[in-house]
Amino acid sequence: ADWKNDAIAQILQCSEAMAGDYWLAGGSDSQEAKAACESLAVSLAPLYGVHCACRVRMASLEEHYLVREHAELDEAREEISATALEEEMAAAASLGRFNILASMKALSEMFHECMPRLKTLFGS
Repeated sequence: ADWKNDAIAQILQCSEAMAGDYWLAGGSDSQEAKAACESLAVSLAPLYGVHCACRVRMASLEEHYLVREHAELDEAREEISATALEEEMAAAASLGRFNILASMKALSEMFHECMPRLKTLFGS
């Protein structure tokens, strides 16, 4: 399972680097840059929704584990966890930039799936 996590991390790091590339992020109006950007969008955009859904599920499992084990994170571990989460969010955002419409649709679907549960939880 570690190699899968490493592979996903590498894909996200590479996509983040490519999304931040000046020539691919709109710095050039050349046909080559447009074609490269479109190719990246077609290849990487489908990963966005899956990545977000998996990350939400992982966060839920981590929370359940901490509650079950009655574990409390010390301040240093909380800071490390927050930094890691921030890095993952930046990587996911970079991945989402390749196809904004598809990314917004994925987030909207997740939101609509989540809202009934939240309303039930909070009694609204």
